[in-house]
Amino acid sequence: MQAWALTPFAIFTFFALAFLWSWIIDYATTQIRSDFRNFSVVMAMASGFGPSLATVVVVAAFSEGTGVRDWLTRCLHLSVGWRWFAFAFLAPPQRC
Repeated sequence: MQAWALTPFAIFTFFALAFLWSWIIDYATTQIRSDFRNFSVVMAMASGFGPSLATVVVVAAFSEGTGVRDWLTRCLHLSVGWRWFAFAFLAPPQRC
């Protein structure tokens, strides 16, 4: 783990951005009246991207030039065999 990820200011910035994005989208959802039937569902999905967007912003801001690329490389390095991915995508979800 890199030292920049452990600074208190970077952690505070992440939480502030994640909550700010999510709360602004949620507040806007309650204030906007729309004829689109699934408007609140779309806005809830957009609200859920707050932590992901905050992560990208914080990694880009608190790391050197290759920070986002290195982070994405680590995130996308998959150590699970292709059979498990096939099972996850092809197995039907079970109802309780």
